Amino acid sequence: MTRIELNKDERINFPASIFGVNFPRLVEPVIYSTANSLSCDYNGGYWNMYRLEDNGFYMAPDADTPFCIECMNGYVRWPGFVRQPEG
Repeated sequence: MTRIELNKDERINFPASIFGVNFPRLVEPVIYSTANSLSCDYNGGYWNMYRLEDNGFYMAPDADTPFCIECMNGYVRWPGFVRQPEG
């Protein structure tokens, strides 16, 4: 699967073609809020946006270091360490 980083103009138009024109107002804040709730290391910042070869889409924080992720079900992932929930 190939990804292509979206340029300035595509950052507005491509997500809108998938999620609608309210993407910046309704969807983006949910993504940022979810990142904040999953990682105490995340403190906001610029996100890169990508189009996939099948016209899929994803966003990723533009960060130099990985974030620790902790979920309410007990899943924890630090760089180089993963703890799965028991059960």
